[in-house]
Amino acid sequence: MDLPKEIVVCMNNLCTKDRLKVCTRCRAAWYCSKECQEDHWRRHKKCCKMISSSPEMRLRYSKALEVYCIDVSQKESGEFDQALLSLQESLEIFLEFQDDIYISNCYFEIGLVLNKKKQYKEASVNYREALEIYREIHGENHSSTCGCYENIGNVLSAQGRYDDALIGYGKALAIRMKIFGENQID
Repeated sequence: MDLPKEIVVCMNNLCTKDRLKVCTRCRAAWYCSKECQEDHWRRHKKCCKMISSSPEMRLRYSKALEVYCIDVSQKESGEFDQALLSLQESLEIFLEFQDDIYISNCYFEIGLVLNKKKQYKEASVNYREALEIYREIHGENHSSTCGCYENIGNVLSAQGRYDDALIGYGKALAIRMKIFGENQID
C-alpha cells in the first residue's frame, strides 16, 4: 500500500524517529523499530487483521486513506462541502476498521472544516471526539491533544463564549509549555 509521505510516520505514540519500516502483514502502518511496533500492537491488531483479511478489505482501507488525503487539498482550496463529504466517508471506513489514529484525525479535520463553515457547535462536537481519542492514545501532554484544546477555544471564542474559550486556551498553553518549555517561540 503506497501512502503519501506526509502520513507515513511512526504509529507509536510520541515517537519521532525516521527510517520507518512497514507492518509486513497489512502494509498500512509504519514503525521506526520493532519495539515501537510491539508497543502499538494492542491498538493496531484488529485493524491489521481486517486490512489483511482480503484484497477487497485492503482496497477499501486504501481508498479511505486516499480520500482522507484528498480532503487536505480540498480544504486548503476552500472546497469545504466536498472536503466534509470526503472526511465523513473516510471516517465511516476508519470506524469500521477500528483505526483510532485515523478516526481521531478525521474528527479533528471535520472540526476544522465545520469551523471554516462557521458551524461552531458541530465543530466543537468533532473536536471533543478527537480530543477523547487523542487523550487515550497519546495522553494529555501531546501536540494533538493541545491542538484540540486550542481549536475548542477558537470555536468558543467565535461564539462569544470568551471565558469558556480561555479554559481551552489555558489547557493548550499548559501542554505547549510542558512539551516545548517556557521560551518556545511559535
